[in-house]
Amino acid sequence: MTRTIRRNDKKECYRGLTYDYMERYILLHDKADERKKEFDELRLIAECHSKRYPIIKQWFLQQYPEIAKFGMPKLPETIAAEQAPTNAAPAVPLEDMQQVDPAA
Repeated sequence: MTRTIRRNDKKECYRGLTYDYMERYILLHDKADERKKEFDELRLIAECHSKRYPIIKQWFLQQYPEIAKFGMPKLPETIAAEQAPTNAAPAVPLEDMQQVDPAA
C-alpha cells in the first residue's frame, strides 16, 4: 500500500521568512525603532508558547502587507552599512591597528 501526500496549492508559503529576515526588513523601513521594539516583545512573549513562529509571522505580515502581496525582496546581509552616518570614519581592519603597550 502506498500513501500519497496531498498538497494544498492555496497555502501561502513564505520560504526564507526567518526571524533574521524580519528583523532586517523592519530596520530598513519606517518606524523602525517602534516596530523593532514590538518585534522583540513578541519574540520574548512567544518563547513561552509552543507556536511561536506563526504568531510572529502573522504580526509581521500585518505590519508589512507588501510582503504577502509581492513577495520578499532580497535584503543586504547587514544593515550596519545602511545605518552608518555618511560622515562616519571607515572601519579599520584589526591587522592595520597599532599595538599599544599598556606599561608604556
